[in-house]
Amino acid sequence: MSRIVMAVLVSPVFLRVLLAVTFIWAGLGKVMQKMEFSGDDARRLAEWGVVAAPATDARPSADPPATAPAKDATTPPSDSTPGDPASPAAEPNTADAPTAAAPPATADAKVEPAVGPVKVYPLYGIALAIDHAATPAPNPDGSPGMALVPAKAADGKTPIILAWAATITELAAGVFVLIGFLTRLSAFSLACVMAVAMWLTQIGPAIASGAAKLGFLPNLPSAFDPGYQTLLLQFILLCASLSLMFAGAGMLSLDRLLFHRSPTVVTRPVAVTPAA
Repeated sequence: MSRIVMAVLVSPVFLRVLLAVTFIWAGLGKVMQKMEFSGDDARRLAEWGVVAAPATDARPSADPPATAPAKDATTPPSDSTPGDPASPAAEPNTADAPTAAAPPATADAKVEPAVGPVKVYPLYGIALAIDHAATPAPNPDGSPGMALVPAKAADGKTPIILAWAATITELAAGVFVLIGFLTRLSAFSLACVMAVAMWLTQIGPAIASGAAKLGFLPNLPSAFDPGYQTLLLQFILLCASLSLMFAGAGMLSLDRLLFHRSPTVVTRPVAVTPAA
């Protein structure tokens, strides 16, 4: 078997195994474990209906404790005459009665309910990342933040739909790549997932910060900083997906079984010199 045929049939098999194991593992991790969120992220999850909405404690009590002392404040002392305007004790007690019976000023105040830590599937972290990317916080100087995705991506439950789409793509395309079915299309979908992940988590925030290295890399202290490992892993998976998309499934695949086409090996014509 020539080297060209081995490159066409054997090399894609290793790429398929690499991508399938990685993306199936990543996809299962998003739906088989729980991740903790709190604060504004937990409140946003409650707005989407992912977790139960928190109950507020701002409602006033049915029996305010201030009303009990007020009832005794209007009762004159035993040594004074009821209704006697000359009684020095009657006037202050009557004047103080409405003040004592009034509810506290903060009883009806609207208090934003606090949302404690909640545990949900990690795929909802993708939804929150999309929501933050579409509606960024203002910059420290008060100017609007740079949106990394269109604002429509944060409408309603669109972030959740996109997060589930990414997770299902990882799982489905990972299985298809493993068995070699619709390999080129599956590899292209995985490449798209990795390109979006690099933009949302690494390149986009670096550009939005205004302090990116080389114009697009995260600004880390050293070129060998561990923070670059995630970016390099994403870049490797992106390149591997694109390589498989152009190479095809290779041998031991359903694509070869169903749509088999023998690889064409181009050879140079040999010039034949006529005999003298």
